[in-house]
Amino acid sequence: MRALHAASNLTRSDSETAQGRGEHKAENSATPKKRQRQPNPLPKPLKDAIKQDGRMFRTHFGPVDRIQARRAGRLLARILCPGPGPGRPKKPHVSKAMRLEKQGQSRKDIYRLCGADTPAEQKALRDAMRQRKFRKRRRAERRAKRDKPLPPVTPTN
Repeated sequence: MRALHAASNLTRSDSETAQGRGEHKAENSATPKKRQRQPNPLPKPLKDAIKQDGRMFRTHFGPVDRIQARRAGRLLARILCPGPGPGRPKKPHVSKAMRLEKQGQSRKDIYRLCGADTPAEQKALRDAMRQRKFRKRRRAERRAKRDKPLPPVTPTN
């Protein structure tokens, strides 16, 4: 009987076979496929310690909203798994040029003191200073946006 059923399935198209079994193809259905939850990859001692600390935080600080919980989770992740270091060391001649510019030195003096003699070296130094200023400004904007205080929550009755 099984062989007969398998042979009859060979003549049907894939979509007919799937519909006959009550299955739906993802491309034909309007509803997206549900994601299955992955098992918790945390080691049991670490999971237990986090649960215990979470209960302690709840007793000391009371319930927190989802945004604050996410921030706390990010802080915990940053503490448990610090990322790479601060990055590549800064180029000393660019740092010196930035410091001289901040002191009000002229471009001519900056180039002379930093050893940029040719027009190509001067352009490279100018571009490096411009990039560093841009990155510093962009970092400050991101920090200000990230650390912006949340609006007060009004209770609803």
